[in-house]
Amino acid sequence: MVWQRVALKLMLQIIIGDDRRISGVKAAVNNNEAINKEQLDGQIADVIDTIKSNSLVKREEETNRINIGKQIAGTEINIANKSGDVHTISGVKAAVNDDEAVNKKQLDGEIADITDSIKVIKEANSFAVGSL
Repeated sequence: MVWQRVALKLMLQIIIGDDRRISGVKAAVNNNEAINKEQLDGQIADVIDTIKSNSLVKREEETNRINIGKQIAGTEINIANKSGDVHTISGVKAAVNDDEAVNKKQLDGEIADITDSIKVIKEANSFAVGSL
């Protein structure tokens, strides 16, 4: 008789639309059973941990440095999109060390310096040949 009153009360709450909470749910064992909040929280935490551990981009807490692919083997980083189209990498700081990428401003400056040097050599050669 008690279970009938509980069932009737639950049906009335569903019909009336009151908020309801199902409590005392045991952990699901089979695929066709409902899971409880503890199981759901565990699954969410597992997914978050998997995403964090499998992410190629990671930030070092102590240095605030961002690493790409540090924990896996590989020889190339490709940033093309799914169609193979290229992307632009922006915000590249001027290189200081030998193993750093240069930005366009640095490259343009070096090209201008080389062009100026070639002009000076051509002028010197032109003068030397002209005075023979």
